[in-house]
Amino acid sequence: MEKDKIQEVKKKKKTTNYDGIVKQIINNMQSDKIIQFLGSLFDKNYTSESKLIKLNSETQNIDNERRISDLYLKVDNDFFNIEIQSTDDQTMAMRIFEYGMRGALAHGRTYSEDFSKLTLDIPEPVVIYLRKTGNTPDKFTIEFNFPGKDEAVAYEANVKFVEDYSIDDMIEKQLYPMIPFYPMRYERIMNIIHDPQMEDAINADMINVVRKLKPLITESKVEPGDLSYIVDSISVVYENMMLKGKHVNKEKVGATMEMMQQETVTFFDIYDAKAEWIAEGKAEGKAEGKVEGIIEKTVDMALKLMENGVPLDIIQKSSGLNDAGMAKLVEQYNKSLEAGNSHEQSEMKR
Repeated sequence: MEKDKIQEVKKKKKTTNYDGIVKQIINNMQSDKIIQFLGSLFDKNYTSESKLIKLNSETQNIDNERRISDLYLKVDNDFFNIEIQSTDDQTMAMRIFEYGMRGALAHGRTYSEDFSKLTLDIPEPVVIYLRKTGNTPDKFTIEFNFPGKDEAVAYEANVKFVEDYSIDDMIEKQLYPMIPFYPMRYERIMNIIHDPQMEDAINADMINVVRKLKPLITESKVEPGDLSYIVDSISVVYENMMLKGKHVNKEKVGATMEMMQQETVTFFDIYDAKAEWIAEGKAEGKAEGKVEGIIEKTVDMALKLMENGVPLDIIQKSSGLNDAGMAKLVEQYNKSLEAGNSHEQSEMKR
């Protein structure tokens, strides 16, 4: 019963903290994947040599009051500010200006040697809207009229709407941090009407979305733990959105969530899949070593978690191993313990 209460608290937290979902993905995902995400989001071209810097989003205003923005990130010489917005806000233009100034003061401030000149590098902003209404603009513009200047200086923040991207678009453009909010495109439908056939179609689409994400593991595009978190977040957003409908079949929602979750813990038996993966890799022109690397990395991660006493159900969810794979992992772990004990005993006899 206590476990159920904990799970319920976690669900409520994820449901309300939309920007927290994105932050969690950004914090955990590998740097090259984040760079690819930023490249697609801001229409930039980066190379394998590009470097990512995650900046502190907690800053202070001029009165030293604590303020928290969503994300400040740098790639090479580019400085970005990403804001996640779930509803329309008439103060958004002002907020973007404030976030830009705080980011510049915290992470883009340089002085001349005699401190007579202060240079501020303002981040390039984008607002990701999880919902789209007729009142949501495609761009926010802040104009500065400086004394002695004939023309105003504009600071613009582009707007990206999650529902403008299909799941195929998100996968192709590697917009993985936006994927958890895919279900929100159906929110208005569930609030206004009830159609059992449409409800079934939405449920089927959610399962289809998760299945389309599964190949990202074997293609080395997303780590198993990251994908499990993304799918967990999708299911939380999906449940929150569906249950807003007054006549929604809650049993079907629960069954769909269970199927989505089941997909995340039965990605593969990594041991039995090894030969198949390598064969597929060769057929598609992929390097065998790359596939081997995925397998070794996953097993190493799972073994380290086991060594640190992490419960098996959490290890299974994090690694993506199915029941057969977990049984073999436990067997491998026990053998390593036996080997270690034998070695210690031999050393003691010497």
